[in-house]
Amino acid sequence: MEAIKSYRIPLDAPIDLIDSYFEVKRKALKSIFSHVKFNGKAHLDFKNNDRKKLDVKIIRE
Repeated sequence: MEAIKSYRIPLDAPIDLIDSYFEVKRKALKSIFSHVKFNGKAHLDFKNNDRKKLDVKIIRE
């Protein structure tokens, strides 16, 4: 089973807003994928504290 979360971007949004959105998305995915452990299968080891740290990191940047 695969979970996909989608977000809606207005079509008339400024290009810098769209670029910023994709930059934040890239940073979040990079951080989350760094917590994936492989042992025959992929396991996400992303604890609540890690999620909070990611929130703070993205907001500050």
